[in-house]
Amino acid sequence: MSNPESPDTGGARGGRRKDRIRYAIALTITAAAFVVLFHTAPRTWEALAHPNWPILAGAVALTALFPFCMALRWAAVLWAVDCPAPYRETLWITMGAWPLGTVTPSKAGDLAKAFCVRDRAALPVGLGSVVMERALDVITLLLFSLFGAMALRWWSVAGLAAAGLCAAAAGWTAVAHGWRLPLGRKWSERLERFGQTSRALVRRPRYLALSTAGAALNWLFSIWQTQLLYHAFGARPSFLYVCAALPVAIFIGLLPATVAGMGTRDGALIALFARIGIAAPVSLSVGIWYSLAGYWLPSLAGIPFMVRLVRRMK
Repeated sequence: MSNPESPDTGGARGGRRKDRIRYAIALTITAAAFVVLFHTAPRTWEALAHPNWPILAGAVALTALFPFCMALRWAAVLWAVDCPAPYRETLWITMGAWPLGTVTPSKAGDLAKAFCVRDRAALPVGLGSVVMERALDVITLLLFSLFGAMALRWWSVAGLAAAGLCAAAAGWTAVAHGWRLPLGRKWSERLERFGQTSRALVRRPRYLALSTAGAALNWLFSIWQTQLLYHAFGARPSFLYVCAALPVAIFIGLLPATVAGMGTRDGALIALFARIGIAAPVSLSVGIWYSLAGYWLPSLAGIPFMVRLVRRMK
């Protein structure tokens, strides 16, 4: 029996305490952000109460496709590193990790995914697969933004997307070739896991293509969902404009300041779509439904899978 006052136990308690503090701060910032946003867009409640319900329902229904795309994205990476995880298993693990990834500030969902395949692959390999699928996800999203911005000749966004892709390519090259970077031991170990996985994908391009296809389909459906949400609230942005603008809002929402990117992502949508004359109440309504459809509804659906996932981790 371990000593309840041991350093390990104390460290775990300290980590949980820090997570609770960070989450409380994020909740406070999120609430403050929405107070400001609703103050600047006072007619948002009216817009939220009068959408085109059939179009809104169709947009929300697209969420059902996301887990299948995300599971494919991760499964292909696992197969590339010789982890024989069935697609059905990666699907339920993805659903189980969804609530954890939404409500926890420390990416517990990613760790849980790696932990659940430890019987098929070592934990470092599982962690490397999760990092790799996330990297492919980001690169795919940047490609969508670059394509849309170049088609619209929106050069500022195109430049940002191109810079992001160049940075990703440089980082991938450095890590894949095992170049030593001036980072601490902890980050060096993480990057080595990423490097091992990236080299496995390069050796098996069919899995790289399959994982990229999963990421591309996921973002294609997300962009289409956002366009439909705008249609539901009476706006008609082009598909190309959503391709260019949505990734910018998503990356801003990744800043670890609010819960699930709410508030920051919504503010970015207001600013980006005001450029084409879409009113702030419409964009804020879209942002709220984007969070509901993309984060909270799947999290509720994922609770039974999360219970199974937590039991498996014990």
